[in-house]
Amino acid sequence: MIEILLALAPVFLLIAGGNLIRRNGLLPADFWAGAEKLVYWGLFPCLLFRKAALAPLDALEPGPLVITLVGGIAVAGIVVLALKPWLRLSDPSLGSVFQAAIRMNVYIGFAAASALGGPHGQALAALCAAIMVPAVNAFSIVVLLGLHGGAKGKEARPRGPKLWLDVLRGVVTHQLILAIVLGLGVNIAGIGIPPVVDGLTEILSSGALPLALLTVGAGLQLRALRSIGRAMVTGIIAKLVVQPLAAYGIAASLGLSGDALLVALIFAALPCSPSGYHMARQMGGDGPLIAGLITAQTFLAAILLPVVILLVR
Repeated sequence: MIEILLALAPVFLLIAGGNLIRRNGLLPADFWAGAEKLVYWGLFPCLLFRKAALAPLDALEPGPLVITLVGGIAVAGIVVLALKPWLRLSDPSLGSVFQAAIRMNVYIGFAAASALGGPHGQALAALCAAIMVPAVNAFSIVVLLGLHGGAKGKEARPRGPKLWLDVLRGVVTHQLILAIVLGLGVNIAGIGIPPVVDGLTEILSSGALPLALLTVGAGLQLRALRSIGRAMVTGIIAKLVVQPLAAYGIAASLGLSGDALLVALIFAALPCSPSGYHMARQMGGDGPLIAGLITAQTFLAAILLPVVILLVR
């Protein structure tokens, strides 16, 4: 247990440091928006491209991993939707709880997998991101449009082929997915990363995780924790308990083991990402509720993630 805590401590200390820096005004307020964009659009895609291009693909088992991760997401989401009568929430609020139950913070997952699994853990983390990002976006868009149809509930709900075309477009143009697909293409083709690109992506990748974790901390909203009710408790349990337990049950039935099982459960037990807040705002969701869920889940993940890892090891 001590070994796990020591490995994960730098991850959560960086998150806490980012929050302290923002709250104390040590950097200009507009720094964080620019840093977040730099990580999201530049540094982290470079990291994913590099790890996918260099990953030992022969050692990876994509089939069981896909079923485990997508199955865990689906179970957590279904639990939230099934509790709608008990939660007694408006559709926008229910949509926010749903998002908090299925979305994951890839930055924390990648950092944790790197700390515990080394290069092989990084390769598995890239594969997990490639599986979960499109699955989560597809589930989110379909459910949110079904609940309150479009931004702020004013746009007509796309139906049939139009809906799925919008989902597909959002997935195939996602910069993280494009980076992983491009890296896997280079890997499968056996052409290697060109020397100049290799050096450039190595430099950019080295700054991705530290800055990403600092921005995660800066985005936490402690004031959003003042109102804790059944909606927040449901979102926390669905994400940090139901999803990893469901993923573990599926993985056990499929015989998934070793580092693949470890990294899969790390990703299943991650807190919701800040992107959930932005999507909730864009599609008419409850922004303050999901902001509170993201903050609470991130703090609790510092305690529950080591427990999940300990159960696997």
